[in-house]
This record gives sequence, structure tokens and C-alpha cells, in this order.
Amino acid sequence: MPSPSSNPPSGATSRVDQPRRTRRVVLVSDHYPPVVGGAETLVRELAEGLAAAGDSVTVVTQRVPRDAPARECLGGCEIYRLWVPPRLGRLWFLVFAGFTVARLVRGADLVHAAGYAAMWPAWWAAWWRGRAVVATVYEVLGEQWFSGTGLSRWTAAGYRWLERRLMRLRFTRYLCISGYTSDRLVRLAEVAADRVDIAYPAVDYRFWDPERHAPRPLRSELGLEAGTRIALFFGRPGVSKGVDTLLAAVREMASDESGRPVHCVLLLAKEPADRRAAALRTIEQTGIADRVTVLAPVPRSELPGYLLAADCVVVPSLSEGFGYSAIESASLGCPIVATAGHVFEEVLGSAASYVPVGDARALAAAIRDTAWNPPHPRRPLAPIFTLARHLAAVQAAYDWANP
Repeated sequence: MPSPSSNPPSGATSRVDQPRRTRRVVLVSDHYPPVVGGAETLVRELAEGLAAAGDSVTVVTQRVPRDAPARECLGGCEIYRLWVPPRLGRLWFLVFAGFTVARLVRGADLVHAAGYAAMWPAWWAAWWRGRAVVATVYEVLGEQWFSGTGLSRWTAAGYRWLERRLMRLRFTRYLCISGYTSDRLVRLAEVAADRVDIAYPAVDYRFWDPERHAPRPLRSELGLEAGTRIALFFGRPGVSKGVDTLLAAVREMASDESGRPVHCVLLLAKEPADRRAAALRTIEQTGIADRVTVLAPVPRSELPGYLLAADCVVVPSLSEGFGYSAIESASLGCPIVATAGHVFEEVLGSAASYVPVGDARALAAAIRDTAWNPPHPRRPLAPIFTLARHLAAVQAAYDWANP
């Protein structure tokens, strides 16, 4: 597996230093800001970075939230937001977005799909119009659909089948956001390695500079005793994010008699709503409400203050393609407890403590140990994942797909 400081091992990077042509690109993504998330941040930075470099960029996405403009010019890009039924919106987008994409692709050079739900409409429109098509692959779950996601076996089997079908649509190029994702795409989806490139996402290191932010007085705001340590999780309660394991770890810590209290704070996104509701039910039904505080997501400008106030940040994911939350926390110098066996070891190295995926007891022990014995001083992660590096990798893939 390549280290984050190495160059992607594909032939696409060999054209980075050549003079590049500008293109008309249709970028398809099931979600786009103002929706909050790592993938959404990546797509926005890519779209605006391409536009700043001279490309004409049109983004096709869902109309989420419902009061977002159906069409607007934002960051130098033309944004088309399509209405789809709110329930299973990603699946509806996968089915119906192709007609809009096909109309817009008539005047474009290339189509770029970002994420699962964008793959079918982008591929179909590109095939219909005879255009090259590039796909960004965030992660490949494979058999992980069946373990720890909380999905029924039939539902997991359906998602697994859909994942395999989408990955095998024969895109002109595949852009993976890490070596871990690239390895899984080649191995599990049987995609030819010579069609796969790595484009690590960009991190805004200037924003995540710890010198620019002050810790929030979170302990006093929550009315916690002076000696209580805080373990913080932030992000979406998606099936792969490990929230169930974290809550099970809180139950383990609740029975700890060592006198080292830890309070868990979850800055939990509102979507997916069913998973968030399930987490709240678990907290109430298992009697750990006094050990957990669930807060609504906060504006990006306020998030560093919460992270700096925590004694450790917990990232219990079952699988991650890149792990924005972990890298952003590490950029602030926060002590981190993360899961092993996937991308975190690739992108964080020794900047985190690792536990096996799904092991609530090991997670509880690591949280207690890290929260009560954090490393000093805090050492911010080195600025490796830059926007310039990401754009260069994407543009090189474009050069191969549409010379």
C-alpha cells in the first residue's frame, strides 16, 4: 500500500508536467454543499479548483436541502440541483439524473462521476453522447456490507450487488482517494489496475491550524465535573461510521470502576435520519444517557473549538476511503482513537491509537487510556494532502481520458 507522501502508481501521473488543455466538464455528485460532509467538501473543492484553472464546470446534484436553489452560479461553477423524492433520494438520483446529465453533456468534453449514486447517470449519459467518463471511488465495502452496518442480510446483499455492478461499468478512468481504496477496487471489483489512479483529497491546513482556534469551554457548558474527560465523535451516523460500536464502548466504560470518568459527545449530523434516530433510541434503551451528549452539527467555523476541547477524538469507522474527520483532527494535533485495517494507518501513521474494527471493549479501553493519558505536546499532522496535488492527479487522469 503506498504511503501518503508517495506518488500514485499509475501512468496518469506521468502527464502532470505537460501543458494542460482546458475542458468543459460535467461533474455529477449525489450531494453537494450546502450538504456537509467529507465527500461534499472534496467535490466542491475539485469543482472550484477546476474552474479556477480555466475549465468550464457544470455540477449536477440533488436538491438538498429542499430550499436550496434549483440552479445557481457558485464558485465559478454552474450548479444544477434536481428534485428527487426525499426517501431513498440517492437511489432516485441514480435512476433519474441521467436525463439531465445527457442534456448537459452535449456541449461537454468529459463527464466525471463522484460517488456511487452518480456512477450510473454519468456513465449512461457519457455512453449515449460518446464522451469519456471518469469516476471517483470513495470506498469499496465488499463483504463489509454484511458485518457491522446494521443492515439486514437481504438489504446488505442488494447494496453489495449494486456496488459490484456500478464498479464494473467500465469507466474510462477510475480515481481512488487512497491506496487502500485502490487496492480494494482492483481486488474486489476486479477492475483492471491500469485504469486506476490515486488522487488523495485536499485538506485545508490553513483552516485547521491549531494556532487559529481556541478550545471551547465544553466541559462547563455541559455541566460536567472538573475531572471528567471528553471523547468526541463528529460526522454522519452512516452505516460504515461505527456509531453503534462507539455506543457499545460507552456501555463498557459505564461499568468501569477505575474512577476515570469519560463523557462521550456526539456532534451527529441529521442525515441519514433513520440512523440518527436509531442511535438516539440506543442511548435511551441502554441507560447511558448520562454518559452521552448528542449535539446537532455545528458550523465549520466552530468545529475546531469543539475538537480542541476534547481529550480525544474517536473515529470508530468500519471502513473509510480517506477519513476527513480523522485527518482534520490530526491537523489540529488532537489525540485520536481510530480503527485499524483500512485507510487510517495509511494517512495517519503514528498520529493515532488503533483498535480492531467493531471491538467495543478494545475501543472503550483505548478511549479511556487516550483521554486520561493524552500525548504531550500535541503535534499537528504534516501538511501532505494539498489541493494542488489533488487537482494535478485529477487533471492527469482527464488528460488520459480525453487527450
